[in-house]
Amino acid sequence: MSKSTEIAVAITREEAVSQLLASGNEPTLADCIKVFNWQEFPEKHFSTEQKVTRIYFGGEFCDRLLPDKKIMQRVLNLIEQHQLSLSLLTPLLSDSALARLKQVFAILPKGTEVVVNDWGTLNILRREYKHLTPIIGRQLCKMIKDPRLPSEQWTKLYPHGVQSGPFHQLLKRFDIERIEMDVPPFAKVVDFESEDKSVSAHFPYGFSVKGRMCKIGAMEIETHRKFGPGHGCNKECLTYSAKVSRGC
Repeated sequence: MSKSTEIAVAITREEAVSQLLASGNEPTLADCIKVFNWQEFPEKHFSTEQKVTRIYFGGEFCDRLLPDKKIMQRVLNLIEQHQLSLSLLTPLLSDSALARLKQVFAILPKGTEVVVNDWGTLNILRREYKHLTPIIGRQLCKMIKDPRLPSEQWTKLYPHGVQSGPFHQLLKRFDIERIEMDVPPFAKVVDFESEDKSVSAHFPYGFSVKGRMCKIGAMEIETHRKFGPGHGCNKECLTYSAKVSRGC
């Protein structure tokens, strides 16, 4: 691991930030494993005593999980007390969600990273919030990563964003310095190398697909309305999870 490597942990709930920082000490990966009950964390790949120096706060996949101004201010205070760095995670946004998020942008300190997964959000950041630092999120770093891919040959049909020339030309227009990605199927070291951008990888878990229809949010909805957009949300995803597997 190089000296420039930074360890970050992504958190959606304010109370989870409080739990992690409750001891008053600099949090480590071991603290995260204990506090968040990461039962399947691949400890053999890491030194769990490594310090967590950055908190990713917010949500990448649903604008209903984004913090409001009051929550964001409390989290900012906690993170500043522990001298950690902050990155705000943002998803694909509706117009109404973007209007709410602008209130959060306004209170973020100069230089705060905003991980964007929406081109409209990036455009607004560059035009209206020049004191913030946009980072390209992993949803915009496109790649084929269906876990059912039978061989490496399939991934070569559509090279992922880190290796895409046109993608980098677009990023140059927005003066982007860092991009994020998931670990691609059949990954090799070269997959994480970029000539002119810093690269951050989400590990050990990534996402395969996302959409507007929420399986967990539809659990208590009448059968004929399940899996459709537009229903209410009780943020069930913060309480429940589901595990799906298939035989080899």
